[in-house]
Amino acid sequence: MNSSEFLTLIQRHTQYNEWANARMIATCTEAGNEACNREFISSFPSVNKTLMHIRDAQWVWSMRLHGRNFSQLPFAPFPACNPWEEVLQTSSELCRDAASFTEAQLQEEVTYQNMKGISCSNLRYNMFLHCINHSSYHRGQVITLLRMAGATQIPSTDLIEFLAR
Repeated sequence: MNSSEFLTLIQRHTQYNEWANARMIATCTEAGNEACNREFISSFPSVNKTLMHIRDAQWVWSMRLHGRNFSQLPFAPFPACNPWEEVLQTSSELCRDAASFTEAQLQEEVTYQNMKGISCSNLRYNMFLHCINHSSYHRGQVITLLRMAGATQIPSTDLIEFLAR
């Protein structure tokens, strides 16, 4: 894979993540806040709490990608007026992050502290791929929670669907 293809791969995957999250948010909007706040037994007890986790993780990884430290998450619970806007904002930020690095920077090792305060190091491109995979995993949980809450029209958020557009 040449450097241009490598950069394109990371950028396309962050674009996929943004697209998939936007499709999921549109489905949540259609399902409504009542369905998205309904609690079930899951990793996170509701659609909204799962989406908050996706939002928070995307913000955390964006900070780490730039070598920035933080002491706490910046977000409060979702605002009532537009509960999913911050998920879309952090998804867009990851796209901007991907466009801001050169191939050499994507292959740099970045040291950061995990949420337990332990020092960790990873290559920047692996951090991107982890974040995208993490969001995909939790979007799958959102689909299950939405179905349990009664939603029936849930669009595909598969990578192959994104690539076929």
